[in-house]
This record gives sequence, structure tokens and C-alpha cells, in this order.
Amino acid sequence: MSGSSNNPGGNSANSNNPGGNSAIFSSTASTGYQIQQEIQINGCCKADNRAVICLRSIVVLSLIIATSVVATLAYYYSRKFEHSLFLLEYEDSAALLKEGFQRGVDIKVATSESLSKLFTYRFEKENVWPNVTLEGFVDLAAGQILLSRSRAISYNPIIVPSNRNQWEAYARDELKKQGLSSIITPQFIYMKNGSSSVSDTMSLTSAQSAYPENMVPVWQITPLETNTKAIFFNLHSEPSRRLALDDMVANKIPALTAILQLVQDNVTRPSSILFYPVFNSSNSSLPRSVIGSISVVFSWDDVLAQTLPTYIAGMVCVLRAQGQRTNQTHSYVLAGGKVNYLGAGDQHDSAFDSLGYTVNASLRGSNIDAGVGNSLIQYSMSVYPSAEMRSQYETDKPAIYTAVVVLIFFFTSAMFFMYDYLVQHRQATLTAAADHAGKIVDSLFPSIVRARLFGTTTVTTTASAQREMESPAVRLKRFFRSSSQVTEKRDSVTGPSPFQFSAPIADVFQSTTILFADIAGFTAWSSTHPPEHVFRLLESMYREFDLCAKERGVFKVETIGDCYMAVCGLPDPREDHAVAMSQFALDMQIKMEGVTQALAPELGADVLNLKLRSGMHSGPVTAGVLRGEKSRFQLFGDTVNTASRMESTGAPSRIQVSEQTANLLIQAGVSHWLTPRDTKVQAKGKGELQTFWLTAPSVPPHAQVTVLGSTPEQARSI
Repeated sequence: MSGSSNNPGGNSANSNNPGGNSAIFSSTASTGYQIQQEIQINGCCKADNRAVICLRSIVVLSLIIATSVVATLAYYYSRKFEHSLFLLEYEDSAALLKEGFQRGVDIKVATSESLSKLFTYRFEKENVWPNVTLEGFVDLAAGQILLSRSRAISYNPIIVPSNRNQWEAYARDELKKQGLSSIITPQFIYMKNGSSSVSDTMSLTSAQSAYPENMVPVWQITPLETNTKAIFFNLHSEPSRRLALDDMVANKIPALTAILQLVQDNVTRPSSILFYPVFNSSNSSLPRSVIGSISVVFSWDDVLAQTLPTYIAGMVCVLRAQGQRTNQTHSYVLAGGKVNYLGAGDQHDSAFDSLGYTVNASLRGSNIDAGVGNSLIQYSMSVYPSAEMRSQYETDKPAIYTAVVVLIFFFTSAMFFMYDYLVQHRQATLTAAADHAGKIVDSLFPSIVRARLFGTTTVTTTASAQREMESPAVRLKRFFRSSSQVTEKRDSVTGPSPFQFSAPIADVFQSTTILFADIAGFTAWSSTHPPEHVFRLLESMYREFDLCAKERGVFKVETIGDCYMAVCGLPDPREDHAVAMSQFALDMQIKMEGVTQALAPELGADVLNLKLRSGMHSGPVTAGVLRGEKSRFQLFGDTVNTASRMESTGAPSRIQVSEQTANLLIQAGVSHWLTPRDTKVQAKGKGELQTFWLTAPSVPPHAQVTVLGSTPEQARSI
């Protein structure tokens, strides 16, 4: 009892101690705040994770959609561009073909018309029809054949039974005058009876021809050499030609035959003949008669040739000749500027039917269509592209472009996923580090302190700690600002020579022979000629000299303008250096003469006035490579100077050698090559010197000179 009533401290501790209750309340509040904060953080993290996953899905889906759309558009538009380019090229080619087809027919009409009028103007006043022969017809028609791309042109008078004998006699007399009677047989109007030539006595009926009595023999024809057997052949005896001739006479207009296979062609080659009327009067306002015709024989592939650029390939042309008595179709393909025959019939690819163009041949612009008359033959040409032509423009590039686009997007996506993976990995690493740091903080600090540390406590840090917490960009800016205030001081030091640590490349050669050769008169000649001529001469001459030097074992040092310098005895020493150099010097004289003769037609006769002046000297020389920006092989020494004096004091077309060189030649047993000079030479820095002329004992085996033209075909040798 007393313990209980006399212990106020205990009661005070239990019922009257507000401080203890406050501590308990604070601890509980702190724990509740921590839990609430952790719940908020976990909620934010989960929300952020959901947002990241959603955004990642949107990006992936966007990449897939963008890849599909861009790849499809790339393929579509690139294919569309190629197809448009194909159609544009085809339409341009078709227009060229249509224009060329009509132009080819127009040229043939104009050719025959000019020759027809020439006959009419020449003989209308004499009125001796049909006994006429145009002088110079062969030459006139030859030029027209080239112009019109035809195969033969002839003049054919119209003969009837009443004047047949008279005309045949006139024709035979005319052949005798021209000296052709021995090569032209038969000498009467004939027709073909199988493979034989028989006199034309066939009587046609009115059903066969509107002019059954007409005979149209070939009289004057070009080319004559290959068509002598055609003279006197009655064109009216052959049905296809007869229809066109009857149309020509009846309507007094030009007419085309149906498609023919000429007897001189061994392969199928569709051809036709254009007949143009020859009138007895040039006055079209007065009544006039058709007294003959001009015939132009041509093949249709010649009409189509050279109508398209050579880079166009695969254009298909279908030629049609249609009428009451004929229905012919032939196909061609144009490739690389050539016309190739495909065969009879329409052989174009039906897949290109919708792209076809058709044009009708007109003999006079749009006024008279080809073959208007009884035969009713009309020529037309249809143009189509082909798979070969389309393949030139519609390529695999759209597929390649599409694949490239897909690869780019695939690479971009791979980089995105790689970046996302690295970010996630870095985030996980940072999170793990933060968790580890949190555990360390948890073990070091009570919860209330940790809450104040991360939530409400303001921590003062040092300047170094603040710099550690700064971002790299801020630290980089501070570095640049501090660096800009510091100026480096550098001493200007001359760098060492690149050659200072290596020995020079040089040596002394005791036994050498040096040659200088100069073109006498070159300066004056070059001043009167264009640079092209100057370099043409030097290139040709030096080329020959270099070839000879290689054959003789002579080393070419350099050329300065028209001066040629060579040495023998280095870099490979040889005992016969004087003899070898002498042979080379003699070769040079012959080559010089040959080059000037070969180039005289091109450069002018005055090039023959140029002569080679040479000088030689033997002795020691210092030789080596003078290094620098442009390293060169150089010779130094008195031997070089003396050789130069030998050349400058010499004479054109002569080779002057010093006494030292002459002694070496004498020792070699070729003293007969030397002729002492009559007078001594006054050489600068040397005084008077006894020299010798070097003469050729015989023509060496290097006399042939080849002068190169601009192309290998223009090369010529003398």
C-alpha cells in the first residue's frame, strides 16, 4: 500500500508525462509520412512505366506504319516515273517514226517528180516521143538514189504496137552510140516466160488492163552495172506493176505497187516500186498525155532506217498494204539504228495494243493517198513498243529503292530498340544503385532523419561538391570560358628537312659519253606554225629517239624545248659507251630525216629545212637525284659543258665529237667513222679544240620511221 501511495514519480510518469506522449506521436507521424511518400513514389513509378510502355508501343507501331507507307510510295512513284519515262520516250520515237515514214515516201515522190519534169522540159518542144534519151541520166539518177535511199531509178516510155518497131530500132541505134549493144540482150521488148526472156506478144484483155496494148519497157536505168538485163523488160507484163501503171495513166498521178520480192534479193526483203508519170507537156492547164514513167525501186526497211536515235531499241513497225486485190502485212523491229525484218504478218506483242499508233502513207501530203485508183492499195504503218524497249526504262530500281527504304527504317528501328535497351539498362543500373544507397542510408539514419534528408532538409555543400553535381554541359561551358582566357605561347621552330637524316643519292661515273642534239632552225620555224604543229613534230621526233635509245642502251636524261640530252655509260657502266652513243647519234640523224619527210604533207614542206645538230664528248661525270618537290636526275661536270659546246659549235645534219670521244672510237677499231674537222673549234671556256665529224658507214637497221596519227588507223611508216 505504501509503495503505491508514496510513489508520486511513478504516477507522474504514467499519467502526467506529456513529453512521452508527444515523442510517441511524432514517431508515428513520421512513419505514416514515410509510408505515404513511398506509396506516392510507387504510384508515380507505375504510372511512368505504363506511359513508357504505351509510348514505346506507339513508336513501334508508327515505325511499322511509316515503313509500309514510305516503301509503298517509293515503289509506286519510282515505278510510275519509269513508266512515264517509257511512255514519253515511246511517244517521241513513234512521232519520229511516223514523220520519217512519210518523209521517206515524200523524198521518193520528189525524186521521181524532178526527173519526170526534166524529161518533159527537155523534149516537149522537139515532140519526138517516145524516141527520147536523156543525156547524163545515169549520173543524175545516181545522186537521186543516194538522196532518196532507193535501189534503182529508171525511165520507161509507153510503147504501143503502132510505134513498137520504130522505137526498138531507135533503141538499138542508141545503144550502139553509147557502146552498150554488146552487153545488153535481148534488144527488143520482152516479157518473162518462166525463167526465159521472150518477145512480148501477149495480148491483154480489157479485164486484165484498161490499157491492154500498152507496153512499158525499161529504157534508161541506174545503177546500170547490175540492171543491164532489165533494159527492154516490159513492166506492163507483170500483174503487180501493171495495176500501178494503169492507175498512173488513168489518174495521171504517182502510184505504188503492192509489196514485191525483188529477184536480186536472196532473203525476204519487202520492196515496192513508185511510178511517176512523164507528160508530153509541162503546161498542166492544157490537155496533156502520159507518155512514160519514172520508176523508183526501194525497200521498206530503207524507208524506216535512220529515223530513230541509236539508243532506241525494240520499236516494232507493222507495214500493211491493203486493197481489193491485196492484203499484205510485214513486221520490222528497230534496234540500235538498224532495221531487222521479223517476218510476214503482224508480229507485235498484243500486250501493247493500246499503245499502237497508225499512219497512212500519202504520196502528196494529205491530198492523194498511196495507190488511189483501180488497185485501191493503201499503205499504212503501225508502231508498237516491245518488252525489250520497256525493259530499258522499267527496271528493278523501284524494288531496290523500296528495299533501301525498308532497310533504312529497319536500321532506324534497330537503333531505337538498342537505344531503348541501353536506357532501360542504365535506368535499371541507376535504380539498383539507388536502392543500394537507400539501404545504406536506412542503416545509417533513423527514419525521421532520412525523411528530413530527402524531403525537407536543406544541405549546404562545398564548391567542389557542387561542381561534381553539375551536368557535363555546364562543366564544358565553364571549361571553354576558362580556356578562352588562356593564350598558348608557341615558339616558331623551323622543321627539319625531310632529307637531313638520309644520304644524298649521287655518284661519280668515270667513263661516260654525253650527247646534246638540237634542231637547227627550229625557233624560226616554230614561230610561223601553230602550237599543234610544233608539238606534233616534237612528239613524233622524240618518240623515235626514245625507241632508238632503248635499243642502243642509251639513257635519256631530259629534253628542254628542241634540245635532246642523253648519256651512255650510266647508270650501268659499259666499255663501248662511245661506240653505242655514236650509233645512237647516227640513228637520230636518220630518224630526224624520216620524221620530217613523213610529216611534210601535214606540217608543210618547210619542215624539211629542219636539221639535227649533234655534239658528243666523253669523260667523267657526277650524276644523281636532286631531291625536292620535283626530284630530277641531273648530270654535273666539265664533260657536260664540253658536250654542250660540241653541239653548239657543230653544223646542221652533222655530228661533232670531241678528241676524247674520237680516241675511244679509234681504240674500238671504228676510226673510219671519223673525219677530222678542217679547222679547230673555238669553244667558250675551252679555247681551241680539235674535233671530228662522225659519219655513217652504212644505213643502220633503224631506218623505218613510224609517225602516229590521232587514231591507230592514221599511223603510217616510211
